[in-house]
Formats: sequence, C-alpha cells, structure tokens
Amino acid sequence: MPTWVKITLAVGAVIVMLVFAAGVVVFKTFEKGAKAADLARAEGEGWGETGSLAVCVEEGVRRTGSCESNAYQCIFEINAFLWGCLESAPFETAFCSEVPAAGDDPATAAWSGETCARHGLPGHEQCAFNLSVVPAFCSSRG
Repeated sequence: MPTWVKITLAVGAVIVMLVFAAGVVVFKTFEKGAKAADLARAEGEGWGETGSLAVCVEEGVRRTGSCESNAYQCIFEINAFLWGCLESAPFETAFCSEVPAAGDDPATAAWSGETCARHGLPGHEQCAFNLSVVPAFCSSRG
C-alpha cells in the first residue's frame, strides 16, 4: 500500500475519533442540562403548590438576577422552574388579564421589561427572556 494511502487512512481515523469524542461530550452536556431542567421544574412545581402566579414570577426574576451574563444553562433552568411553578400555582384570571397575549412581541417585551425593572433588574435581557414564558402560560389557559 502506498504511503500516501496510509497517511490518508490515519488522518481519516483521527478525524473519526475526534468527531466521536465531540459527540460524546455534547451528549453528556445535553444530558446534564436536561436533568438540571427537570429538577428545576420539579422545584418550581413545589413553589407553585404553596404560592401564587405572582410569587412564581417574583422568584423567577430573583433567580435570573443571580445568573451570570449569557449563562444559557441558568436561563433554561429558570424557564423550567417558571413553567413548573406557573402550572402548579392556583390559576388567577386577574393576574393573566394584565399579561400580554403570547405572540404579541412588542407588548411582551414592554411587559417583561417593566416587570424586571419593578423587581430591580431594569434592562436585564435575560430577565425579559425568562418572563416570556408567562404570556405563553396565560395564553394556554385563556
């Protein structure tokens, strides 16, 4: 077998091993993130059972304030927490009547921004993003 074929096969084998290793790392990271989100949702359900929709939002905003900048895992965990909390809390028509409809992006952005500012996080993009689950929740119940 010519040397160039051996070199090409060796390089190909190294590339295949690197791709496999990267796949394992991505899978493990995703698996860890999914478990953390499941735990956060379960914790949110516990909060909702003893609280209200407003308490869920307050706690979601508080948790968002502790996230580091662009901490995607933290954002996903808070979204899971919020959704679990909102679903478990007693439904309050009055609360949802003050929340914009899902899909009304300008109104949702304004409501989220105002809510974050009211809780001490003015201009906090992650807070506004996390609160986007609230209109989705209220629209699913209305």
